[in-house]
Amino acid sequence: MKYLKISNAGEIENAALYLLASTKRGQSGKIGQFGSGNKYQLCFFARNHYDYKVFAGTREIEISTVPTQLRDQTVNVIYIDGKETSLTDQMGPSWKLWQAIREIYCNAIDEGGQRIEVVDEIVPVHGETQFYIGFNASIQDFMDNFHQYFANDEDVIFSCSVGRILRKRGDKRANIYRKGIKCYDASKDSVFDYDLYDIEINESRTIERDWQLYEGIWKLIQSCTDEEIIFQIFSKLLKDDVLEGETGFLCTLRNTFFQSEEFKRFLSERRIIPITYASFLTVEELANYIVIPQKIYSEFKIQIKKDKVFDDVKSKGNVLYRTVIPSPMIEATLNRALEFFKECDLEIPYDIQVAKFEDRKIYGTTDDNIIVLSDIGIERGIQETIDSIIEEYIHIKYNCFDKTREMQSAIIREWIGYMKKKNTYLI
Repeated sequence: MKYLKISNAGEIENAALYLLASTKRGQSGKIGQFGSGNKYQLCFFARNHYDYKVFAGTREIEISTVPTQLRDQTVNVIYIDGKETSLTDQMGPSWKLWQAIREIYCNAIDEGGQRIEVVDEIVPVHGETQFYIGFNASIQDFMDNFHQYFANDEDVIFSCSVGRILRKRGDKRANIYRKGIKCYDASKDSVFDYDLYDIEINESRTIERDWQLYEGIWKLIQSCTDEEIIFQIFSKLLKDDVLEGETGFLCTLRNTFFQSEEFKRFLSERRIIPITYASFLTVEELANYIVIPQKIYSEFKIQIKKDKVFDDVKSKGNVLYRTVIPSPMIEATLNRALEFFKECDLEIPYDIQVAKFEDRKIYGTTDDNIIVLSDIGIERGIQETIDSIIEEYIHIKYNCFDKTREMQSAIIREWIGYMKKKNTYLI
């Protein structure tokens, strides 16, 4: 029969399997800290009826369960070497197989001399602790995806006091580690994988707070001294909807304490634009920019050189637009509309600019005493253009806003005034 065997130097004491206490808390070089993991993994294998054996040297530690009545329920109490413990197989109900195996292997790493392998027979060795778990398809899947649960030193492409950046191994889903051990079930892909050293985890050995995850990742990115890695991350923040682009976090990215000279140089030398502005650029213009989420752009904008910042976009309230050179067709339509006003003897004393609006349903706005018309609106024809000019003309002349009583009164006043003028009528 095949087993997954996990071993380490030294012989485990029985109490380590049932006593809720930690001898590792506060030791920076150790992975464990809660003192409950060994108990949860034991309960997981008991609850799921695995063929599971533990050896302290050549001595097998016998593990069994005994049904016990607790009020109106029957619970399976775990016995070790015939001694009743306070553990039941219901502990750690949300634990999964990978967490249970991870716990054993983490303890092995802490003890030193760790090994994990598939074997055909049980061979206890003096001076070692050995765990044997009956092999099945689920364990095979775990071993096939071992790199998802434990960071591989061969994949490290950058490291510092904050943590390590690791290259991807085929799968796009983000792999997040704490001291080399998986600690997060990611739902998003990522540009790279990350091993964070200083991040809080709960008793399930998973990250306690998401914002700490994003903060840790960005501390690591800002500390990076490899500009190619930084470029890869920034260039894919938006395009691939990756974990690095997550902006729903509370930390402040713009922390110069963590910024390497390479990171600062990257920001100062690249043309970076927020997604909010991307729609204003032509395909040719976009080729010269890296498009990133608005939140991240806002955090780093102050560090981008002025000649690299795209500042052609203007705002009026919540309306964003960029003035453009009108095409021949737009220019001809606009001229025809202005001719109509001349024919009607209606003076439009304000300059008119053509713009591309972020909201394509908006056909016009004003900028001080300038009428700004949407290219889309003008393309709809002369009548739409005339309507837009009249509306914005009234906005400027009477300083009133859409959907207000003042706007209604202004339109009536302008219309009556025009008729009086045309008929030289005095009231």
